[in-house]
Amino acid sequence: MNKLEINTEDLREVAFAAVKEKLASAVDYQSMRSIMDTVMNERRGDLERFLGECLDSVLASPEMRTTLLEEFRHKMAKKLVADLEGTVEKATNAYRQNPTLRARLVVAIENIITEEERRAG
Repeated sequence: MNKLEINTEDLREVAFAAVKEKLASAVDYQSMRSIMDTVMNERRGDLERFLGECLDSVLASPEMRTTLLEEFRHKMAKKLVADLEGTVEKATNAYRQNPTLRARLVVAIENIITEEERRAG
């Protein structure tokens, strides 16, 4: 009588392939979502602890802190520039509508150009 040998890795691969095929052929994605929601809710505490550990790890990393700070500065700079552009546009429109201010703006620009030409020449 021969011994029946079972390779657990092969068995695991077959089971995985069967589950994968069954999931791929599932027509009712809404029921799958319901199942996933149930499973996620059942393991909510574990997931929260895991995500907390991940976040702690990320925040403890000096490289990550530097990267986050750089990204934050970049986003803030973009926001400030965008806000400034709007303010400049409003001020420019006000100057365009007032003939006196508009003339003064033209003179100021001409003075800047003249000054730069003197420096260069």
